[in-house]
Amino acid sequence: MATRVCHLNMTWAVANASSCRSESIDRVLDEALSSLSGTNATIESATRISGELSTATQRGPEISLLPSDLKSTNN
Repeated sequence: MATRVCHLNMTWAVANASSCRSESIDRVLDEALSSLSGTNATIESATRISGELSTATQRGPEISLLPSDLKSTNN
């Protein structure tokens, strides 16, 4: 299955390349927010993550990453 990697504030998520379905977006956002719990900047970070997610889904599979940015995505 083709995958697209979206970088969200140190949180990586793999989604179906043909679309980012709403449940995938919700899951990614939940994971990103849970990684920020306990910080003073949670609201600010959540807003930034939401914006990054919106930008990533608009660009679709054309998101560019350097090989050094990639973590293992083989499933």
